[in-house]
Amino acid sequence: MSNFRVTEEKIKEQIVDKTFTTLPSGKVIVCELTLKNGFSVRGEASVVDKENFVQEIGEKISYDDAFNKIWPLLGYEMQTKLYKKKLKEKAMPCGTKKGGGKKPPKK
Repeated sequence: MSNFRVTEEKIKEQIVDKTFTTLPSGKVIVCELTLKNGFSVRGEASVVDKENFVQEIGEKISYDDAFNKIWPLLGYEMQTKLYKKKLKEKAMPCGTKKGGGKKPPKK
């Protein structure tokens, strides 16, 4: 199996910070996840009636929403790395090693 796959663990490794903001309406909470490279993604949760708002539930739902947005981002990043790797392999002249050195002559 290839190492080029997105896993929950790989996503968790990318997250360096999380913040939760309840909007003034008191019905919406936004989670911002900041990734290692400085990019951030946001997820949200909301209720119809302000009286039904529960902070802990809102945090979990908004976190999960933001977390799920990272899957395609890392998938794109990995696909790009795989593409570049394949291009590099195609560009290597025959008879060269992965490290770029020539094979020693046979004796």
